[in-house]
Amino acid sequence: MVQEQAYKIQSQMAAKQGKSTEEMKFTASTGWLYKFMKRTGTKNIAVTGEAASADYRAAKKMRNKRKEMVEEMNYSPQQVWNCDETGLYWKRMPKRTYIMKNEEKAPGLKVGKQRLTVLLMTNAAGIERLKPLLIHHSARPPAFKNVFVSKLPVIWHHTRKHG
Repeated sequence: MVQEQAYKIQSQMAAKQGKSTEEMKFTASTGWLYKFMKRTGTKNIAVTGEAASADYRAAKKMRNKRKEMVEEMNYSPQQVWNCDETGLYWKRMPKRTYIMKNEEKAPGLKVGKQRLTVLLMTNAAGIERLKPLLIHHSARPPAFKNVFVSKLPVIWHHTRKHG
């Protein structure tokens, strides 16, 4: 992210000077980033320390069991479907940030909990995808004042207990 910003600043400076970015001969390489962080006294830290854990052994067993079942029942890839849900937090802060070296931790901020739940589904062949299911706490958010939710590229549902 810092490297991308450095390139943007370089482009703006080149434009002001009437030069091309190639003429400025600037590369925001990994080495440049390391030296920049050392020079400015910044470091990269994790804002939240709790990582999600998964039972990899159980997942591997289930994968093998599913494979056996598909072969035994003679299912085609078009008949095997995968479904997954995820939360989309649009106001959540990033999990990592840059701070000065003399600081021990990032300033405490309340984690944003406004989210949408999205359910995605496709078959094993990758040919068919169902329209995503989106669950929000509001039946009609103010931002959708003049929008027909039935016309959205998702199936819209709402629930008060969401979030």
